[in-house]
Amino acid sequence: MCAFLGARRFGPQVLGVLLVLYAVAYSIFVMTGFGVENFATSVALRVSLFGRGWSFLLGGLAAGLYVRHGAAWRRALAPLPWLARGGGDGLVLLVLGAMGLLLMKVETIGTWRAEIEWLPWHIPESALWAAFILGVLVLPLVSRDVAGAFQAAFDGRGEEFGGIGAREHRCDGLDIGEGQHAHLEEQKGSQQR
Repeated sequence: MCAFLGARRFGPQVLGVLLVLYAVAYSIFVMTGFGVENFATSVALRVSLFGRGWSFLLGGLAAGLYVRHGAAWRRALAPLPWLARGGGDGLVLLVLGAMGLLLMKVETIGTWRAEIEWLPWHIPESALWAAFILGVLVLPLVSRDVAGAFQAAFDGRGEEFGGIGAREHRCDGLDIGEGQHAHLEEQKGSQQR
């Protein structure tokens, strides 16, 4: 029990120290390759958890931010008219465009050559993927509404979407999904009283 309490108290500091140590080791690896001459060993290090650590860290950070703040961000962003009218879709497309430019640069260099000569390209790639996933999860997207309506029509649930107006769809900051219709009916009933 005491060890658990100590971990809760000093955990963030220990995590911060480990992150700094990883950043230093990664920087040394990028600059020197740790002096590894064998090509296969060098590639194995680059595609290992050590070489791709930033991807995991940024993905974990995005997941943690979504779990902790996702619902609040959705509620805060849903009423913004410019986002609800396609601005969210535009931001997601902007991130995808940046990803395309980055991958085009990597392909211009050559994938394996970029692995060897420009290993840190995975850091901005991972940051863009994290931004894309967070954008899809928290931004109000017109494309999600359209895709949801098409999916509902194909599933035989078109009636459910037909009676819900655009403003009502985002009244709680969340998309209408299974089990949320009862909540909306209760909300409408209490507003009418």
